[in-house]
Amino acid sequence: MKRAQTVMSRWSRTVIAAAVVALAAAGLLASCARVPAAAACSQYQYSAGSTVNPDEPFAGRFGLLVILLDLPANSPQTASMIDTDLHPYLQAAVAQGDFVKIEADGGEGTQLQGSPCFDGTQPFLVTRANQVAQQKSQAAAVNALDSMLKSFVESVKVSPRGSASRLLHQAPDQVSGLRAGAPDPVGPAQVILWSNLLGNSTESDCLNLNGVPGTPAYASAIARRCFSEHQLTPLSGAALDIIGVGAGAVNDQQSLLAGDLADALCREYVSCRQSPA
Repeated sequence: MKRAQTVMSRWSRTVIAAAVVALAAAGLLASCARVPAAAACSQYQYSAGSTVNPDEPFAGRFGLLVILLDLPANSPQTASMIDTDLHPYLQAAVAQGDFVKIEADGGEGTQLQGSPCFDGTQPFLVTRANQVAQQKSQAAAVNALDSMLKSFVESVKVSPRGSASRLLHQAPDQVSGLRAGAPDPVGPAQVILWSNLLGNSTESDCLNLNGVPGTPAYASAIARRCFSEHQLTPLSGAALDIIGVGAGAVNDQQSLLAGDLADALCREYVSCRQSPA
């Protein structure tokens, strides 16, 4: 009986030790999994003092890019579509030097959510003394940032109802706050709104398109209402691009209405252009 107890005791200690090792390994793996996510961002930000791949000294002003995502879904398909639309902007940011802030709205009942990678606090820039090395390094940077963007979109909780009004409402404060807090000189600012502009919200939301007649005149009335009620305000010192317009439209009428609304909003914002999905 004592021998059985001894064997059991040894067996228990072995199991416990194995469990401790397994937990420690799991913790290490989890920690390692978090490191690439942070590194995929910081290693592509401007760092002339890096001891590994220092950037060429930057003497100009960095750009400011604020990307607003009005998410209709968080599926891999939606994430890929958004990434495809934003890919050229990320390429330009890495090549010319931009602070990049990304914020997403998942709709009613959710909070606006920012990406830890794209928080607008440090500029992205990848330069090398050798042109071939620079092209390869920039391509690797954009591929990594593409992956981070898609992962972020898929992580955002999305509601069936919502519109782009919250994102556009806080855009002027975003631009001024980021510009004021930037550690380096900031030049031109650009705001990118990715939205299908097919808002499905409450009647008090000026960008709610539920039951709205699909005419250019009505689209213009919607845009004017947004500004007259101060749900939207001018973007001082920043240009606006509206992209993704009409994405997921179920018929031509929806697609045309979204396009008309984008045109009407651009007339109100003045320094604005729109690109259909």
